[in-house]
Amino acid sequence: MPVSISVSGTSNLYRSPERATLHLEVSKRGPEKEQVSSTVTGTSNQILSMVKDLAPPKKQEASPSSSSFSSAFTQGTGKEPITWWSLGSTRTYSYHEWNEKTQRSDIQVHSASTRIKVKFRDFEKMGEMVSLFSTLPDVEVAHVEWDLTDKTRESLQEETRQSAVREAMTKAKHYAGALGLSVLDCLEINDPEAASVGSGSVVGYGVAQPRMMRMAASAPAGGDGGLQGLEMSPEDIEITTIVHAKFIAS
Repeated sequence: MPVSISVSGTSNLYRSPERATLHLEVSKRGPEKEQVSSTVTGTSNQILSMVKDLAPPKKQEASPSSSSFSSAFTQGTGKEPITWWSLGSTRTYSYHEWNEKTQRSDIQVHSASTRIKVKFRDFEKMGEMVSLFSTLPDVEVAHVEWDLTDKTRESLQEETRQSAVREAMTKAKHYAGALGLSVLDCLEINDPEAASVGSGSVVGYGVAQPRMMRMAASAPAGGDGGLQGLEMSPEDIEITTIVHAKFIAS
């Protein structure tokens, strides 16, 4: 009598990061709305001026609302330390201060902020830039997001998917052998990632999960007052695939 065997297979691979996205926030508060907005704009332009010197040029026809930042840039030489960058819109708001008696004062405070993302292929250069950015007023070096290139990610996903299926088949053979059965026919392979596309609920199935690292950068102390590059030691990127399979043994 045929027996149905349901098993899962898992495969994990680890690779060193190939790309790092630096997240910066420029913000300013003060009594004058135009002044705080102007300060944020000026500081952002100062940062982008340094970034553009290390990045390939943007395509003239690129849409600022494009969902793919990398597609908005030319290939350049392929050796630029920065692969792409993005500048968010400036956000502004106002509020009244409250005193220690929780009473609202007549003093109105204006706030302006924007976010900048810069993707590096050269981690040593990124360390230098982090040290430099951390000395700028009104700039917060928030965190670094580590990742792989699309080509590497796709290659490793293929490898883990095949390996996960092989593990599932091996498990099924072991169960069948314990029952004195030998012939296996696969009825179904379920990829949780594919089954949950659009739901936003799947984490870790067949994908390279970017690593986040909080930054607490500051100008390093030195006798000559010079800046040194911040040394980065990122964790490896984990690529995981989990599949569920159903076999018939006889």
